[in-house]
Amino acid sequence: MTSKTTGTGMEAAELASLRRRLAEACENLSIIEEKKSLYVMEVDIPPQLIKRERRLKRKIAELEQRIAGLEAAAATAAEAAGEQAPSTAPPDPASATTPSACHRPETEDCYSRYEIGLRRLLEQLGADHPRYSEALTYQHRLIENIEQVRRHGDTETLRAERSRIIEQLNRFALEEVDTPFNDLCKAVPDQPSHLPPTVLIPAGPFWMGSYPDGADAHDNERPHRKVQFPAYQIGR
Repeated sequence: MTSKTTGTGMEAAELASLRRRLAEACENLSIIEEKKSLYVMEVDIPPQLIKRERRLKRKIAELEQRIAGLEAAAATAAEAAGEQAPSTAPPDPASATTPSACHRPETEDCYSRYEIGLRRLLEQLGADHPRYSEALTYQHRLIENIEQVRRHGDTETLRAERSRIIEQLNRFALEEVDTPFNDLCKAVPDQPSHLPPTVLIPAGPFWMGSYPDGADAHDNERPHRKVQFPAYQIGR
């Protein structure tokens, strides 16, 4: 009786440990999936991130199988002892290890999205922006990478380089136009026909608020300060 109790206690402790490890692995997988969502196209996700995701999925499948095996053994022991225990079917490991594929039509040039994003970024910055030349450098690097892919095909080296450029562009665009570069690359829905045509107002500074000597100014109109606005569209 003592040996059975000891064995049951050890199995319970092992189950608890495996479940903790499974919860940690699932949490890490969620973090990786969140990082992957920052990329517009799957081909531009850093290879190291994909490898980590695959390792975690294999680990999760292995932990789930071990947990299911221990639960099944506990259920068998409970039934043999005349107790009622729920049966647990082992999970299908293929469902956890098979990564989702990104299917695209062969005729689609997926890299044109980045070209659109670059144009939008430059339009929103405006040629007078102090970091406009830096944006042009990013544009040159990314376009050169895309042209090499179009001429010679994609490689792991080109993918890694493109991922680095896009990460830098995401930070740059977020700092300067308050929008990640990947969002600038996304398709914009057609403008409804009943709306008036719009014109782009480039990003730039303007002075906001009343002057210190403004006698009629309210408290919420002070101080007189310089504000940086992102680019926006306004009706003609």
